[in-house]
Amino acid sequence: MSIVPQYDEFRVDNRPAGGARQESIASPSLLRQTTAVSPAPNQGSGMDALGKGLFSAGTDVAKIVGAMQDRENADMIFRAETALKDDLIKYHTAASQRLGANAKGVTADTEKWFGDAVQRNAQGLQNPEQQRLFAQEAQKLRLQTVDTMSKHEATQARIALDDSTNATLATSIKLSVANASDWTVMEAEKIKSLKRIDILATDNGKGPEWRDQKVGEWQTMLHKQMIQQLAKDSPISALPYYQKYEKDIDGDQRAELKTLAEKAGSTTLGLAGAKELWSKVPLNDTAASNIDALMEEAKTKYGSNPETLKVVLDDLRARDAARDK
Repeated sequence: MSIVPQYDEFRVDNRPAGGARQESIASPSLLRQTTAVSPAPNQGSGMDALGKGLFSAGTDVAKIVGAMQDRENADMIFRAETALKDDLIKYHTAASQRLGANAKGVTADTEKWFGDAVQRNAQGLQNPEQQRLFAQEAQKLRLQTVDTMSKHEATQARIALDDSTNATLATSIKLSVANASDWTVMEAEKIKSLKRIDILATDNGKGPEWRDQKVGEWQTMLHKQMIQQLAKDSPISALPYYQKYEKDIDGDQRAELKTLAEKAGSTTLGLAGAKELWSKVPLNDTAASNIDALMEEAKTKYGSNPETLKVVLDDLRARDAARDK
């Protein structure tokens, strides 16, 4: 049988029972605080700390919610911006291929395109904040692109003027050459062409040296083609033409064109002179003395023009040889 122990005195100290646990269990980790709440010696201070911890936790939740919204806004904005940039790359590629006169109006077209593109790519945005931020980024792209297209249009406008001016200058030469026998046509085209060159120089911001060089090149080309045409159609006029417009021709080409004009005139004069002299020979006359007399007369008449004299003598010899056969 079990025996209950009997004691004559207390085995532990006689003291009151311990009170209830009074410190807070709301730890910093629980309430997402970075600084621990110090334990308080009484119930009042513990509840105060708990209240502060709960307020801090509520603030952190609000921050998290705000951060989530920011991330969502950023995601939607980036998506819209990426789509806009993709569209812009395609538009920019096409617009940059508008060259010369075809580039006219590209700046205004870019403004209109941007308005439509921004509206189209903003349709998926979900709140005013997303729309506002996207509009800010789109505006930056718009200003940059419009500036680029404006410069492109200005550059191409100058190129277009260059092209149209050069085409007009070439047409003026063709018209003059087609009417080579009427020098007044050439004179009229020359006046108009020099004015066009002045406009081109002003538009491109070129100085007098550039203008004079352009004029010299164009006039030389004009007179060269005129002399070449006259040498074919009216050889006798080639040299007088050259002499009248010699100062318009670049110095390094004057000798060549003068020779061409002289040769053309000499050939015409020589052949005409030989024909005239030969007409003095009696029909069926084969006397050498008569031919020699013609030769001497040719030397007297055309001796001051060696080129013409050579043509006269060569033609007389050819006529004499043909007669003897």
